[in-house]
Amino acid sequence: MNRVRTVLVSAVSLAAASALIVAAGRMGREQPPHAWSSVAGASEYGWRRLALMPDTRYEAAAAVVEGRLYVFGGFRYDGGQPARRTVARFDPSVDRWERRTYLPRPVTHANAAVDGQAVWLVGGFIGDHPGVATDETWKYDTSTNAWPAGPPLPTARAGGVLARVGRALHYVGVSLPDRRTSASDHWVLALDSAAGWRPATPLPVARGHAGGAVIDGRLYVVGGAIGHDADPRDTSLVSVYDPATDTWRDAAD
Repeated sequence: MNRVRTVLVSAVSLAAASALIVAAGRMGREQPPHAWSSVAGASEYGWRRLALMPDTRYEAAAAVVEGRLYVFGGFRYDGGQPARRTVARFDPSVDRWERRTYLPRPVTHANAAVDGQAVWLVGGFIGDHPGVATDETWKYDTSTNAWPAGPPLPTARAGGVLARVGRALHYVGVSLPDRRTSASDHWVLALDSAAGWRPATPLPVARGHAGGAVIDGRLYVVGGAIGHDADPRDTSLVSVYDPATDTWRDAAD
């Protein structure tokens, strides 16, 4: 199977316009370490090449804080698929990457969510491929370049959507530690409470590797894969979660 997969897309707000930054990823057996930009608002959309990333990676996490793109961990593809602890930051105003402090652990299949100047990373697989699923959470402080630990998940999971909705983190749609099975787990962490993660209504269709977005206070889980290493099946499902009622609906409804 020679599937094309984009594993890192983040939108960055610029002074004059909005740009879509695509960095890292794997195309078949090739892994170009480029970053590209598409500027919105112009008469025609177009791509231009930006500065090369410091290193190649895929299955990484990404977040935007104060107009800069941060890229966390991921695999390096060299036949053995070692996991990275490196963190890179891209400043689109000067088209330059720089390294930040290392991750506490080499992690892949973790996703990121932003709360002010902090970036949360939750779950994932630790170590070189295939890796071991983890319940760890970390809160990266971009102002101090430090990695304090957060409350652990109820159990080890990877590949879930992580999003901040209001003052809560939602982690939903995951891969189990066997790297074969998807689950519909949905956990919520109140950011202003010490209570830890609590369960919420599960995702209607179990899947992992989905995209996530928050619009008008609702969480959208887009696409994803049912299964993982063994014959994964991509899906076009879009599920919408309303935290006010703790309910899901299909976006087509």
